[in-house]
Amino acid sequence: MADLICRWRNGTPKNVVELANSLPHKKMKVEEFRIHMESKWTDFFTSPYQLACQLGLYCEADDGYYYPRFDHDIDEREATTYLYHWLPRYYVPNPYVGKDGFKDIVCPTFVLKSLFDYTKANPGTDYATAYKAIFKEDSKNNDDIVRNYINRYSQVMEMTKDGKLKINENKSQNIFGFMNRNDKKAFFDNFASKEVDPMKMYQEGNLDQRKAMFRKYLESLGLAVSTIKQYIQYHLICEPVLDVIKRESGKDNLYEVVDLFQIEKIYKGCTELEENKTRNNVYTASVTNYKNFIDFLETDEAISLYSNDIHSRQFNDPSSTMPNPRVWIYAPGEQAMLWDECQQQGLLRLGWDELGDYHQFDSRQAVIAKMKEVYEVDNKSNDALAVWQFLNDMQIGDVIYAKKGTYHIIGRGVVEGEYVYDDSIDEYKNVRRIKWTDVGDWEAPYRLPQKTLTRLYVDAPEIKMLEQTIEGTFKVEIPTEPFSIKKMIDYIKGTGLLYTDSLVKRFAFSLMSKRFLILSGLAGSGKTQLVLAFASALVKNKDEQMCVVSVGADWTNREPLLGFPNALQPGKYVKPENGVLDLLIEANREENANKPFFLILDEMNMSYVERYFADFLSAMESKEKISLWNNDAEGDAGIKIDGVPQRIDLPKNLFIIGTINVDETTYMFSPKVLDRANVIEFKISSDEMSRFLKGIQEIDRDSIISKAAGMGTDFVAKACKKDLAQDDTVVKTLQAFFNELKNVNAEFGYRSATEIFRFICQAKANDDTKTKMSDEAVLDAAIVQKLLPKLHGSRKKLEPVLSQLWKLCFTGAGKDLNITKENVEKAQFKESADKIRRMYESATANGFTSFAEA
Repeated sequence: MADLICRWRNGTPKNVVELANSLPHKKMKVEEFRIHMESKWTDFFTSPYQLACQLGLYCEADDGYYYPRFDHDIDEREATTYLYHWLPRYYVPNPYVGKDGFKDIVCPTFVLKSLFDYTKANPGTDYATAYKAIFKEDSKNNDDIVRNYINRYSQVMEMTKDGKLKINENKSQNIFGFMNRNDKKAFFDNFASKEVDPMKMYQEGNLDQRKAMFRKYLESLGLAVSTIKQYIQYHLICEPVLDVIKRESGKDNLYEVVDLFQIEKIYKGCTELEENKTRNNVYTASVTNYKNFIDFLETDEAISLYSNDIHSRQFNDPSSTMPNPRVWIYAPGEQAMLWDECQQQGLLRLGWDELGDYHQFDSRQAVIAKMKEVYEVDNKSNDALAVWQFLNDMQIGDVIYAKKGTYHIIGRGVVEGEYVYDDSIDEYKNVRRIKWTDVGDWEAPYRLPQKTLTRLYVDAPEIKMLEQTIEGTFKVEIPTEPFSIKKMIDYIKGTGLLYTDSLVKRFAFSLMSKRFLILSGLAGSGKTQLVLAFASALVKNKDEQMCVVSVGADWTNREPLLGFPNALQPGKYVKPENGVLDLLIEANREENANKPFFLILDEMNMSYVERYFADFLSAMESKEKISLWNNDAEGDAGIKIDGVPQRIDLPKNLFIIGTINVDETTYMFSPKVLDRANVIEFKISSDEMSRFLKGIQEIDRDSIISKAAGMGTDFVAKACKKDLAQDDTVVKTLQAFFNELKNVNAEFGYRSATEIFRFICQAKANDDTKTKMSDEAVLDAAIVQKLLPKLHGSRKKLEPVLSQLWKLCFTGAGKDLNITKENVEKAQFKESADKIRRMYESATANGFTSFAEA
């Protein structure tokens, strides 16, 4: 007969720590191991070794090597996690029980599973009876030790002091496997433990796995099955709640949101839903449960609850001493500012220097607590994880990919040293030695995480993608999808930027009808930010597909945009450093024909546009190429100097957007410029400013990058369409405006009329939102951004025509209303009426007015 498990000591976390930390943490020959242990713990090979082996803390395998379970000293928290994992997998007979025991049972007989099944079939049974039935022997005198394991670590059973067994069937999980009785290494490997980090599990899980974790949490609260079903399958995914989630976070569902600040905003948004109020606050109750769940994931109780689940997930084993090298993505400072030093010194460097030496921390929770104390910020979970992983999880031999931003890999290397706190360094004092094997600048195969340190797990497809990127064999395939203005609005709102849906629609449909757009308005009203957000979402590679240029006050010719041939060095071309010409060259490449490219001219009227932009304005309408340099050699049109062609197109995938401010340092646009663009005015209403002041938040500009890259091809295709939308109302309205504008020589031509029809067609065909722009709103937008911008002049000149244009914005008796702010809301074309009112008041007050200044 044999003991079920060694009775040398109880399997408490404290005793497991003593055993595990006394063992060498690296693989070695068995002979070396035995010499080491006999010198360190003289009676280890009497009883302690048996418990250590049965707990799976080490093995002496038949290949002659010693294998440890842990490659580092553990604490009681890690030991507790391990015991939760170990107990369901412990079976007999095994290589470490007496040879005279368990002869009449099959191998493997899993101890916990067998006791659970017997108790389930025989309610009210006691341990002695169950033991006899299962193991075909009488129970031994270590019942108290077995009771300790069952009550503390089984999660599915309870053993009372008088030996009665009870089960908790609701919490039973499929956590049992099978092993071979005589294979020591197989027995050892059976207990291979995964690091249990519930928050990490949740963030890296798919939607179904996240729902399962939330369900398990709700079950642990003792909620009824029907209530749980409502929380998971209805309340959080019904349309009103999803609209709030998308508005406040930019995410498609709540399960993608882990930021407590965003969850709080979603909660507040749900409180305003009428349906929530009429249904006894069911939506806010669901969001509250979810928020509590996210808080719960950072607790020790969560580790206990999810300790077994991790083994059904495809995570690598961080405690194994023989893993594939771990792979990490690492940011050497913001925008890789430390890269040169890291490369030259052969170091990985991490910040958060105010924390001091990382060795002081015995758990991730300790890091979080210290960060809260030092930085006085609650949400430091990702930063704390980076510190903990850099100290404990990263190992010699791990592969590191250094990144710059979210789109560039700049190096690859192999870790060669342990963590060190180097106080002699001015900043980023936490270091590890590394051998950089590859240095360069590669376009990332996907959008890289923003975190300082990110671990990729062994089966992650990104690892192969990164390898192929360095090797030059990776090909990017972006799945295409139809352009959706609804999604774009949600993505932009997800950054925290505040724009009305109508403004975003006008922006998009204007670009799709004419690839030259001007944004006018108050400085700081968000003109440039909207352009950057919209363009960043549609491009895959910001560096290649976007160029942002601040127009200089000294621009008097085209050279700042197109460069010039070097007169002193024939055959050489001087490109502008701002990258405009490079953008044009890339946009003209055949392989890029379906990708959108964006040229953004900030403060476009700092110089006379007609001077530096004349070639662009001409090419827009003539469709002729822009000549860059003269070629004396006839018949060789394909020749280039310094990679610059003789002539270059403004291709159909190039979108040019300019922003303008109006003050004493800027210049007015001529009708020639305005006639070739849509002009959208940015203004801030009192309600919008109030909403901003009450809920000021940090803008997350990076969150939108490439989020709509799959729509880029369709956006270009739609912008190339020449469809026109005409009806009697539009024709009559435009004719009436033409007649009045002609009186002051501000009438529009065929081109503007065609572009208005095209804008209306794009707006009607591509508005997939619930609250579509009405026909009046679309025509109103066309009038205010295509017809009114050219109006400027004295009061004497404009007052009569503004009065007549005001009347055209109304129907019926409204035509007789005075030009006042209060009457604007009564207009058929409200945007146009409001602009005409402001121009009229400006002319009356100042004797002069213009579209940009009113």
